[in-house]
Amino acid sequence: MDLRIGGKYRIGIRHPDNSLHVATGTYREIRKPERPVFTRSWEHDPTDTLVTVTLNDLSVRTEMVLKHEALPTLASRDSHEKGWTGYLAQLENMFAGKK
Repeated sequence: MDLRIGGKYRIGIRHPDNSLHVATGTYREIRKPERPVFTRSWEHDPTDTLVTVTLNDLSVRTEMVLKHEALPTLASRDSHEKGWTGYLAQLENMFAGKK
């Protein structure tokens, strides 16, 4: 992960069936600490999509707004929504000290 504008990343996502899917992309905008914008594609499908994460300081908590654009089909959108929802639930559990 090269967290700078123009920097690249590559991340592997292991699924319950032990299959590995690899996502890659390039950082387009980094506004520390509240906003990275990056492209995202799967190695097996090089169609670029765009992800924007915005963190809003709400004093006693932080709100995360995740926008994933340019998904090629409704099925792809639905699949990514399921994936992001699962990932964010795991992140929430991690910060709450749950497994």
